[in-house]
Parts: sequence; structure tokens; C-alpha cells
Amino acid sequence: MKIAVTATPVPPRPAPLLLYGDLAEAFRTAAEFGCQGVEIHMGRAEDVDLALVKRLSREYGLGIPTLGTGMAAAEGLSLAHTEAAVRGRAVERVRGHIEFAAEVGTGVAGPLV
Repeated sequence: MKIAVTATPVPPRPAPLLLYGDLAEAFRTAAEFGCQGVEIHMGRAEDVDLALVKRLSREYGLGIPTLGTGMAAAEGLSLAHTEAAVRGRAVERVRGHIEFAAEVGTGVAGPLV
């Protein structure tokens, strides 16, 4: 089993996220805890600096086990929403998560997928 911590670059709404704020600090803390990864949660892919995440992952030897979509769901986005416009925005949001995940070699999980 591999152990990871959850982290987000923005203050989360009430959610089970251990670390938030500076991702460099989150990666350093995860390494100090002896974790093998940092599960990143983001509302939007553009909230997170892709190059920074890649560098921090290499620098600390930590994987990115998954990207969480719960913060986007907390904004009311859902692939199952009754309104087509909301579903469309959810699809676009998840597309950003998937593109980011492909760049760091991970998957996407959470309420939007």
C-alpha cells in the first residue's frame, strides 16, 4: 500500500483535505510525513501550475495518485445535472482535469467523473 496526502492550492470549502495553500510546502510536508504521493484537488486545472507540480514530484520523489474533482462539484457542477448548460460546463471542467492528469501520469476521481 502507498500512502498519500490530499492537498489543494486554494483554501477548500469543508472537505477532507489535509493540506492547502502553497503546493511546494504540501510536497515538502508529504515527504516529511513519509508519504509516497500527493493527491491534488483543484477546482480548475488552471488553478495549479503544471510545471511546478512536475518539478515538485521529481524533487521529492512523490507520485500524484489522482486528481480530485470535488472542489468543482462543490461549485454545483455535475455530469448528471438536469440542466444541459451545467452538464456542459462540467464536461469542460473535467476535460481540463483530464489534460492535466495526462501530463503528470495520473487519473481523475471524484464526484464529477
